[in-house]
Amino acid sequence: MLLRPGKIILQAIHITMSLKTIITLSICFSPFLMQAQHTVYPATTGMHSSSVYEVYVNGESLFVYDSPVPASYAGFDLNGIAEIVIKTNRDLKWVNIRPISAGIVPVFKDSTIRFRMVKPCQLSIELNGLIKHPLFLFANPPEVDKPALNDKNVFYFESGRVH
Repeated sequence: MLLRPGKIILQAIHITMSLKTIITLSICFSPFLMQAQHTVYPATTGMHSSSVYEVYVNGESLFVYDSPVPASYAGFDLNGIAEIVIKTNRDLKWVNIRPISAGIVPVFKDSTIRFRMVKPCQLSIELNGLIKHPLFLFANPPEVDKPALNDKNVFYFESGRVH
């Protein structure tokens, strides 16, 4: 079989164009493909919200509980990657995210902190090098094989009721 140089060059250009198209489409649609599945739960009735923090998971507002400790905390279920945005009423000079072994490096400006979570974990966000009024962020893995509430082996205690 005799190959002509022109045909080989055209095939190479076609393959290159196809790769460029795939790469371009991947870049354009990657935010949608990488979007994490997360579950945000409604606030517990009668609990007070934090006056120090607001938290957003992939753009969705998360209820942040106030605590008499003093600290604030919030939780959600995470399966994948999540963009976290935290707004605070404090002037930020420094942000520590613990455990340091999680390797999360935040970006912050003015009173807004941004970082990415790549898996469920429990974090402490501390402002300006102080542990005074931290934010505890609990990103839990989704519950699997959740039992049915009407299962005869399940004792369900509904929230907000005295049992």
